[in-house]
Amino acid sequence: MLRIIKENILYIFLAFCLIASAIVIVPNGLQLYLIGLAILFFQSIKDNTGNKNKERGAYILFIVICLLSSIINFVFDQRLFIFILTLVACSPITLSTKIVKFREKYLFCCLMIFPLLSVISLYCYFAGINCFLPDDNDVSWDFSALFPHPMWLAAAVGLANGVILWLVFECKKNIFKYFFLILLFFSLFLSVVAASRSALSASLISLCIIFLIKSKNVKKLILYICLTSVILSLTFPIYYKSSERMQAKMEYSKENKFGSRELHFSSGFKHLADEPLLGSGFATAYYGNQKVVGRLESGSGWLSILFQTGFAGFLVVCGIILRLKKNLKYLKTNSKLQLYFVSFCFLCFHSCFEGYILTSGYYLCVLFWMLIGILDIYPRYITIIEENNER
Repeated sequence: MLRIIKENILYIFLAFCLIASAIVIVPNGLQLYLIGLAILFFQSIKDNTGNKNKERGAYILFIVICLLSSIINFVFDQRLFIFILTLVACSPITLSTKIVKFREKYLFCCLMIFPLLSVISLYCYFAGINCFLPDDNDVSWDFSALFPHPMWLAAAVGLANGVILWLVFECKKNIFKYFFLILLFFSLFLSVVAASRSALSASLISLCIIFLIKSKNVKKLILYICLTSVILSLTFPIYYKSSERMQAKMEYSKENKFGSRELHFSSGFKHLADEPLLGSGFATAYYGNQKVVGRLESGSGWLSILFQTGFAGFLVVCGIILRLKKNLKYLKTNSKLQLYFVSFCFLCFHSCFEGYILTSGYYLCVLFWMLIGILDIYPRYITIIEENNER
């Protein structure tokens, strides 16, 4: 264990930097996040071979669209600069064998930290540790553990759920399988407590995808489904008892077309008609008729791309996502690829109702683009990545 930690100390440090800005008790968390991003950026610049690759063009085009959108709308925000650094550090804009090895080990280490976050959050729940500071309109039963808001906790444990189930399948010893299986149901419990319907739904979908991938035949798939159904039925009363906040949200959202995001979505679609090609500018969002420049997105990562960069940016990103289908033929045989694919699926579904794809100061933004960057080049570098995993 000590040898593994020693060999991966840089990646562990960078993984800590990634989540530092989202943990309340970490001093100077945003600065650590930026330090980690800077290390990724300079590592990419240093090891970039300069060789042409067919993948980079779409990412460069998206950066150009973001710049044009901001210039045309007279919107200038430092977050665009940080976002460009993020794409250079995470995407095939910079590429070499050394970069691929570095990013793949970094990504794996980052994903492994999320089950640990679930364990820590579970301890906080039973120890009564809650860093959420409610506003006047919030209720007293919101729980966020060490995160500043329950939605941040929900995203972390939602991602952790998929990673934990992947570990259940990957562990060779039964004692570890049972440990991670128990942890999974406690982590799902935290997903219910955090009360994010989008994170819980995206997490359940990602778990189903893992079952489908890992099932070698129909009989095993049916067995997994039946076993999971029995366990969920037995534990349902516990989950239901802790779902008061989620039920309250559902009740509140009944009268609105877009639920709790009614204001964001309606305003965004209204003003998209005025700026359809290039959108309203990077790091902008409409609240009623007022354009606000800053960190907040429209309540959906995908709609943020559409609203901020218009149909031009949205189509470019969709084109990048569609390229990832080339990985499907490797899913059944490559376990690391399964982990990255399922984690990316969670972020894709979760991003339908949470905005962080363009939020360059949020750790999920880096994870989203790092996962895309790895998945985009995976088939071409699959031999190198597999050799990297064997060490």
